[in-house]
Amino acid sequence: TTVQNSFTLRFWSLVRDYLTPCSVVISHDLAYVPNDLPTRVTAVRPGIDPLSAKNSICMAPIAARTILASGTHAIENHTEGNDPIHQADFLLVQLSRWAPVKDPVSAIRIALPLLARAPSAHLLLAGARGTAPSVVSTRNAAIAQAASESPSIRRRIHIWSLEPRPEEGGDLSAGLVQCAGEIHLAAGREEGYGLAVAEAMWKHRPVVGRDIGGIGRQIRCCGGGVILTN
Repeated sequence: TTVQNSFTLRFWSLVRDYLTPCSVVISHDLAYVPNDLPTRVTAVRPGIDPLSAKNSICMAPIAARTILASGTHAIENHTEGNDPIHQADFLLVQLSRWAPVKDPVSAIRIALPLLARAPSAHLLLAGARGTAPSVVSTRNAAIAQAASESPSIRRRIHIWSLEPRPEEGGDLSAGLVQCAGEIHLAAGREEGYGLAVAEAMWKHRPVVGRDIGGIGRQIRCCGGGVILTN
């Protein structure tokens, strides 16, 4: 969740008595914590692992696109037949799990003005491959939204599923996708901290995102992007 609501209030009510003997309560964001807890509260921000396969690479988009185009990484392309992403093209990327709260349909709508004005602009939506009903329905909703656009725009909306297992190269593929884009989107309707935002900024990519949870707070703190106001 991104704000305090009836569910979070019930949670804090449930654990409140257990917190009394504690020295401190640690949260990744103080906005989620009520101000009347019986103990001290401090924030410890999550961090990314810079030595992981996903974050150890930081390269120019042209290099990442070359590696992805080589076919050495297990990528399931749900939009076969689209225009290829050329090295000189401008690429927006949203890398997230296929979940309704990540709202890939809104990511497409956010990108539409740019796709309409710039014939060399592309949008890439990527998430881990899976067969769970929520994964399939979210991905299919994005595919349907892309298919509803005009042919000139539809051909520049790419939807990929990536290998989910790190030992099979999934983390490396995700890192390459992040490096392949010039700008990252964070169109989710709910967010906790938003590690994908931190990972994109680690790779020197600006983020355009909603003012939701940690997305807006990271952008304001680091100055590495633009917060959407509508």
